[in-house]
Amino acid sequence: MPKLNRKPSLAQPDEWDILAAALNRYGVKHVAPGVRIDGPLPTGEDLFSQLVTARSIRLREAVIPLLLTHPELDACARAAIEKLLGEQRDRAMRHYLAAGALQRMWSTRLATDLGPRRPIQPAYLAELGLPPLEEDFGRTTLLALSNQEEGLYGYDAWVGYNSLMDLILAELIDPSWGKMDARSR
Repeated sequence: MPKLNRKPSLAQPDEWDILAAALNRYGVKHVAPGVRIDGPLPTGEDLFSQLVTARSIRLREAVIPLLLTHPELDACARAAIEKLLGEQRDRAMRHYLAAGALQRMWSTRLATDLGPRRPIQPAYLAELGLPPLEEDFGRTTLLALSNQEEGLYGYDAWVGYNSLMDLILAELIDPSWGKMDARSR
């Protein structure tokens, strides 16, 4: 059998590659870059700003597992959201709140797999007319949020958020999930 001559990829990283690599450095592994990126990657507020405005819905929704894994970044997420307008802001606020609700709904499992984490700070509840995150361990908030999204955007957000959580919970078997790469500190 002839030996294949493999050359390193000369492909330039695109938005997906950069943001997936940045998420991977934070230990959020449910997306993978297509090319290796060795240079600097966005962190903190810059990462959230790029995620919430990304072309791909999977990248925009990645703020949820990032916040579930690193709730200490919630101020960075809020700072990025405050710079947005219109639909981008609305959707980013909803993803932030979904993360807070899911964290409360799945607190025992997340603490078991990731260790203790502080709660994601409540925000945007009054602005969106939603019940407190503490009500029924976040379930009431997530249900109301999902119903609003279905009315506004025409998709079943409840199923989407629960499917994303199923994916995250399945990924938590990876012992490197949530462990930060030294280059991202």
